[in-house]
Amino acid sequence: MRLEELTVEVRDANLNRLGLLMPTDLVGAKFIARYNNVGTWEVKLNPASLMVEALRTPGAGIIVTGPSGVLFSGPMRSARLEQSIDNSEGTWFIEGTDDTVILTERLAYPDPTQDDVNAQTQAYDVRTGAAETVIKSYVQDNISAVAGTDRAIPNLEVEFDLGRGSDVTAQARFDTLQDLLYPLAQTGGVGYEIAQEGSELEFQVYIPEDRSANVRMDIDNNQLTRTEYAYVGPKGTRAIVGGAGEAEDRIFYEGTSTDSLAAENTWGRRIETFLDDRGTKVQADLDQAAQEFLVDNGKTIVTLAVTPSDETNMRYGICLLYTSDAADE
Repeated sequence: MRLEELTVEVRDANLNRLGLLMPTDLVGAKFIARYNNVGTWEVKLNPASLMVEALRTPGAGIIVTGPSGVLFSGPMRSARLEQSIDNSEGTWFIEGTDDTVILTERLAYPDPTQDDVNAQTQAYDVRTGAAETVIKSYVQDNISAVAGTDRAIPNLEVEFDLGRGSDVTAQARFDTLQDLLYPLAQTGGVGYEIAQEGSELEFQVYIPEDRSANVRMDIDNNQLTRTEYAYVGPKGTRAIVGGAGEAEDRIFYEGTSTDSLAAENTWGRRIETFLDDRGTKVQADLDQAAQEFLVDNGKTIVTLAVTPSDETNMRYGICLLYTSDAADE
C-alpha cells in the first residue's frame, strides 16, 4: 500500500478528529498491526507541524484509514523531542499502541455485574459457546458501554454477535481480558480487535481469510524486497493439566495434539509442561487448556519477517482476483 492511499488523522481524548497529518509533517512513520494482540505505531514529526501539539497531548491518538476503511487506531503513549547541532529545531518521536491495548489494561471479574472487588459473589465467571459469542460476552459484560457498572467505557461498543468459531469454555477470575481472550480466539479460529468507527470504539471479531490461492508475495515476483525466515523447536509437546482437588485426590490430564506429536518425532524430544487449572474437574475443560497451550507452543515455531515492495497489484486490505478474461472482481 502506498503512502498516498493512507489518511492519518489526529484525535483527542474524546475520540474527536482534530486534523490530518500531512506528508510534509511526517519525517517518518511506522504502523505495526498484530493478530489477536496489541499493535504499535510511531510517527516522527517536524516541530513545525500544526498537529504536533495536539498529538503529543496525553489522551490523544491517531486513526489510520486506507481504501477499505479504518486500518489502525489507538492512543499516544509517549513523546520525546530530539535536538542536535545539525537539527536545532529537532524532531518529535511520538509512539503509541492500537486500541486493543484496552484489553491488557482491564480485568475479567468473577462477577462482572459487581465492580466492587469485595462484593464478588462467585469464584469464576464460566462461559461456554461459540468462540465469538464467549469472547464478545466477556468484553460486553465487563467493560463495554452497556456493562452497567462504573467500569464501563462509555464509548466502547461490541458489534453484533454472529456466533462464529469453534465451541470453547472459559473461566474468568481477574485475568486480563487479553490473557483470557487470546487462547479462546486461537483455539476457536477467530480474530479480534478494537478500532475506532465514527466517534466510537468498537470491539470486532472476524474470521481470517485464506488469500493464498490469489495472492503470492515473494522476491521473484517483485512483491518483496527482503525476507528473513527462521524456526525453533517446540516449547512443549505434552501439556500436563492439574484440575480440581488436593494432594492425591487432585485430577490430572495429559493433553497432546497432532502437531505436538509430530514435533516430538521431528525433534526427537518429549517436552512436558505443567498447567494449573484447578478451577475445573471436567475433562473437556482440561483438554481445552492443554490445546490452548499447544496451539502456539506444541509445534515447530516458525518466524517470518518480510519487507513488501511498492508494487500496487497486491495491496494491504485489498485483494484483486483475476478471472480468465483478466477482469477484476
